[in-house]
Amino acid sequence: MLAADILSIAQEESDTELKNYEKILNGLGLTIEEAIDAERSMITTAYSDFLISSAHKGNSCEGLAAVLPCFWSYVEISERNKNRLERNENELYREWASAYLPENAPEIAMKIREIIDTSDTRYDDVKEIFADASTYELRFWDMAYDKKI
Repeated sequence: MLAADILSIAQEESDTELKNYEKILNGLGLTIEEAIDAERSMITTAYSDFLISSAHKGNSCEGLAAVLPCFWSYVEISERNKNRLERNENELYREWASAYLPENAPEIAMKIREIIDTSDTRYDDVKEIFADASTYELRFWDMAYDKKI
């Protein structure tokens, strides 16, 4: 069942997030290919490498623990600010945050948490990965906020 759950999450995520990226990039006059070819910051590279490494070296739950802070924080940010989104002058932010408001985004975060919580994976293993991923997520946002790309 674990593999089927993970594949279901991946499908839901790709449907939601990739459509959102395409919409945002189109609004900026960019293509996905241009975004892929763009220079990446050190934080983006390190965070991406951490996610890939966690998924490759660990078990499925350790890989999920690495991506959970991203899902969970985006849902929290969107839900906390949903009443302010309509008034937000930054159209790019409104587009991005609105994608995490539909029911499927919070459901994905909850499914990931449930899989991890009910697995046989040692708590200390996923706790450390989750903490490191949370730090990467914070550094990523700091970089974006400070426009240090």
